Amino acid sequence: MNTGQAVAGSIVVATCFPIATMLWLAHRHSHTPGSRGLSVTLVGFFFWNLASGLIIVHPTETTFRGLWGLRLFAANLIAIGWAVIALEYTRRRRLRLGYLGWSLLFAIPLLTQVLYATNTWHHLVVHPTTTVTGIGALEVEHGWWFYVHTTYNYAVLGLGGVALLLADAVRSSGIHRRQTLILFVGFVVAAVAALGFTVEVPLPAYVDPGPFGFLVTASLWTAAVFRYRLFTLVPVARRNAVETIPDALVVVDATGHVADVNEAATDLFDVDEDVLGMRVATLFSDHPSLLERLESRREFETELSIVDSGQVRHVSLTVTPLSIDSNDVGTILMLRDITSLKTRQQEFELLQQLFSRVLRHNLRTELQYIRGYAEEIADGETDPARARQYAETIVERADELERTSQKARRIENVLGTSHERSVHDLRSILTETVAALEAACPDVDATCVGPGEAWVTAHPELQSAVANLLENAIVHAERDEPRVEVTITERDETIQTTIEDNGPGIPADELEALRNRSESALEHGSGAGLWLTDWVIEKSGGELTFEVTDAGTTATATLPKADAVNE
Repeated sequence: MNTGQAVAGSIVVATCFPIATMLWLAHRHSHTPGSRGLSVTLVGFFFWNLASGLIIVHPTETTFRGLWGLRLFAANLIAIGWAVIALEYTRRRRLRLGYLGWSLLFAIPLLTQVLYATNTWHHLVVHPTTTVTGIGALEVEHGWWFYVHTTYNYAVLGLGGVALLLADAVRSSGIHRRQTLILFVGFVVAAVAALGFTVEVPLPAYVDPGPFGFLVTASLWTAAVFRYRLFTLVPVARRNAVETIPDALVVVDATGHVADVNEAATDLFDVDEDVLGMRVATLFSDHPSLLERLESRREFETELSIVDSGQVRHVSLTVTPLSIDSNDVGTILMLRDITSLKTRQQEFELLQQLFSRVLRHNLRTELQYIRGYAEEIADGETDPARARQYAETIVERADELERTSQKARRIENVLGTSHERSVHDLRSILTETVAALEAACPDVDATCVGPGEAWVTAHPELQSAVANLLENAIVHAERDEPRVEVTITERDETIQTTIEDNGPGIPADELEALRNRSESALEHGSGAGLWLTDWVIEKSGGELTFEVTDAGTTATATLPKADAVNE
């Protein structure tokens, strides 16, 4: 071994110390995104440089046999660690590979170690013709399995790292693209330096440029992860914010092509990620109002109604032009679904109208009755029997006011608060309610037929809604022989309840108000009960319909069947 070889080997061994320091730093900050893949890569760099340096310093067949397998495994660690870095960077989250994932990644490396340990039997990794030259360098004759090992490494490097970063770089810009470039530069430095391991380079035979390139790459990636927070700055913020926000985002370039979309946008317009590069006129072909707003090329906000899957959805549209150095480079469209907000707003407006009408009409009417009868009693000239009758009427009117007040509070509860749907036995509710109303109105012939149990998923106020439907049919029958038939029918996914009566029927303006979701001076309900029932059924994911004929009224409530029943 000559002096130059000793110096070169010592320098290579010395590169292990800064790499070890970087490895300690990665272990100390193991919670930092990207540190796990970096740690695996640094371990590979460390053992590669250590084995390479010792082989250069002491180039004997004994040293070679003892350390060459370590170099092979180090190469595997470098490739796998790089792939993990690239995957965690492009996916913006820590990978959860599990035992199976790690086992698949290390299958070839572990098999290589087994074959190298038994190489003297088959020489699949290294041929026995490997010798030490006169200048102290090793001339290695590789077996065919060595090339399998190398192909695996480059496949992991290329498919697991380079391909992902290239795809990510195409979609990125600004700081994100510069951060991706840092990873690429580190990869290129390491890849070029590693070529000295497999091809001839114009250097002394004992000099391996790989360790020096690995030191540069290790320094670059460590600084990127811990000094410049490669995994915690813009890429994470951008991807997490853009991809997970419920608002649909579409970026259009200056030529009118789609440059970027998030998942909410692909769902809204029923397209996939292949939409990138499509003309925006094609994307918005079913929504001309959006295209019209986009063509204005100015910043503004507005509200639009679009048809999605046959249903009208209300969206808040924000258009923001993008420019660089006063040059127009594109436009950002942000669409926020405000359908539920608009529905809630309309419900509260209707609630305000309903309360105003109930307080103005129903309350005033009932109070007038109460006041009139009370004045008759207060005159002192009414005979006791009539006074008692007046007093009973006052009590009835007061009870009616109380019931109206309770219905109003329940309506406010249904619209003003958010309840999760719960499971109810509809048959039990109907049976109990029919029995209670029959007791209050013994002249009514009421029947309830259907299965012994009928479990549904509905709003917590379901019992109040059912009671109002039956009250409409029983209390207000106004017939000599009032009759009410309740029929429960079980469907595949729903429970249908039909309530038929022979009463006078619900006034047409009542039903019109329900259908139009409106209250007006000429078109309003006489009470809050029907509104309560209708809203509860709607909030339950069901449907309420009425059919009025000369023979009476048929109310049909359809509710979703419960998937499971809690015992």
